[in-house]
Amino acid sequence: MPSDFILAYQQVKEKRKAEQMQVEKTENREHPAGVFKRIFFSRKYNISLVDRLTKKELQVDQMKQIRRAIRVGLPDKQINSLVNCNKDADSMSTIIDIAVTLMEKNKEAKE
Repeated sequence: MPSDFILAYQQVKEKRKAEQMQVEKTENREHPAGVFKRIFFSRKYNISLVDRLTKKELQVDQMKQIRRAIRVGLPDKQINSLVNCNKDADSMSTIIDIAVTLMEKNKEAKE
């Protein structure tokens, strides 16, 4: 190898050692009350689904639609809205279909 190349290589190597990059690390420390909230108030709803269903006077077809919503994986918030919407079973079925379509569309968009 030519000595000019070796000399240039060594100079670049020494220059890189001298130019080390410093990176600052910041830690996001959570407030102690935040940890307490996550441990004790992690439930979104204080009333269970069974309690909500018994308090509402739902017909059997409406309850079947709620069961279908649970099976397809709708979030608790949407299921709660479905329980409280006071719609007939056909309308609930349409709402579930729309929600499932939106979930699938969002899932595809994320991928």
